[in-house]
Amino acid sequence: MCARWGAHHVSWFLSFMVLPRSAPSGRVEPAGGASLAERKPKTSTFLLLCYNSGLWEPLGGMDLHRRSAEETIRQFLTIWASGDVEASASFIADDCVYALYISSEALPFAGETVGKANIVGALHLMRVQFDYLLFRPHHYVSEGDTVRLRVEHMYRHRASGEVLSGNFRLVFEVRDGLIARADEYHDRAMVEAFIRLVSGAGGASS
Repeated sequence: MCARWGAHHVSWFLSFMVLPRSAPSGRVEPAGGASLAERKPKTSTFLLLCYNSGLWEPLGGMDLHRRSAEETIRQFLTIWASGDVEASASFIADDCVYALYISSEALPFAGETVGKANIVGALHLMRVQFDYLLFRPHHYVSEGDTVRLRVEHMYRHRASGEVLSGNFRLVFEVRDGLIARADEYHDRAMVEAFIRLVSGAGGASS
């Protein structure tokens, strides 16, 4: 029902729209003297007005502009961990900037990527090259539209079968319910050494 309504509002709604009342003849008829079929448009109109006024909160959560920055990031990372790149893309702003602080010589999707389409391409490439065995976000810290967290990860390099594991940091900036910027900080020396190690077994870009 209306998420921000008090109990007295709900009682009024039930008495006016739902609860039957006694007619002068002794019959019980719907509130307002209308049949159920006649009341349906009135109920729908009420719910529509409630939604348009911002009182209605749809099942499944708030809309883009009402959910918090942390809620946005938690939902995005849950979907990303599942491997659904296209669904993850729905959280990315058209002018988003993604910065992965690893040498682009080590990983073709590293460095700074600008624009939703380019970022989605980079995300697809990540999934092509690595099998995600573990991706566990934790220790969220939110300050306004900025969300910081750590991720415990375990990736299998598909070409070599070798596994890269550890923790890295993510910093997100959210604007109007969408990700406007993402900065990803790894142990750069460790990751680049790993890529050098596996490069003889098929290369990072195979």
